[in-house]
Amino acid sequence: MIINYSRVISTSVITPIIAIIFVILILLTLKRDKDYLANKFLVFFYILIIIACITQLIYLYSSNIVFITYGNLFTITSLNLGSFFLFLSILVIYRGETYFFRDKKIIFMMFLILFFIITEIFLVEGISVSENYKPVWSMNFGFCQFILSQGIIAIQFFLSVKIYKKVIGSVRNKFRYFIIGIGLLDVHLIWLIIYNLNIIPLVESFGTIFQLCGLIGAFLLYYGMIQK
Repeated sequence: MIINYSRVISTSVITPIIAIIFVILILLTLKRDKDYLANKFLVFFYILIIIACITQLIYLYSSNIVFITYGNLFTITSLNLGSFFLFLSILVIYRGETYFFRDKKIIFMMFLILFFIITEIFLVEGISVSENYKPVWSMNFGFCQFILSQGIIAIQFFLSVKIYKKVIGSVRNKFRYFIIGIGLLDVHLIWLIIYNLNIIPLVESFGTIFQLCGLIGAFLLYYGMIQK
């Protein structure tokens, strides 16, 4: 097997920068209102993305196929859980803190999404390792991840649009950026799926651009978040 040094170098530079920026976003979010439940869930979203970044850096330098495989699985699971906590943050805005844990429909939806995220963990055989130590997904695994990620994103969009229609004035204008942020994160997620499927090699060349989309999206979530 041959190590792809361009991939190693680019990831080694970009990923730590992303992690540092997310740490800053965590501190800014907590400074704004650390007691607001929606902010707490948003912080968990940022933390899980940082965990995904750290995991990616760890297995990036490994030549152990098993370690790379499970490292990639852990990374994508962290991203899925991060998306789940973003969904919870939006739910708090939509329903309010008082009724959040009392709504049986919300609790059912939470467990249903968690069930699908956990189920994907058992599809580890769908991840292989290429000759340059790059994780490669099977079409079945990629399809499952596409359905899971886009399903969560669709719910986020649906609830966010309903919130957008309810709020007015400057709050509404600001929340528009929150919705745009979700869209940019989705662009990054779709790129990640195509990248891991390894079906369009040219996609890897534009990795920095798509990672930047995710980074801008994460900032817009912080900027557009509706407070109590």
